[in-house]
Amino acid sequence: MRIARLSRKVFDMDERDRDRLRGDEVGEELAIGKQERRMADEERKLAREMTELDEADEGAQKKIRDELRREHWGHEPERRVRLPDQRRK
Repeated sequence: MRIARLSRKVFDMDERDRDRLRGDEVGEELAIGKQERRMADEERKLAREMTELDEADEGAQKKIRDELRREHWGHEPERRVRLPDQRRK
């Protein structure tokens, strides 16, 4: 009956102590909310950076393919160069 003892203890407190405890509780809830917002901001930032990296990677691979075509007079090379994201077929 720990809960009963605890709740009786809270009800036996004077109003100042209850207000102080409630203030502490609200402060902790606000701190948790602030941390959650920071984490959500960080998640969005990382998602944007991942998208930018993917786009940059695609652009670099396209440049490599274009350069290979220029070197081979507009044709695909006889031996294809495997780019990091390509699997053997």
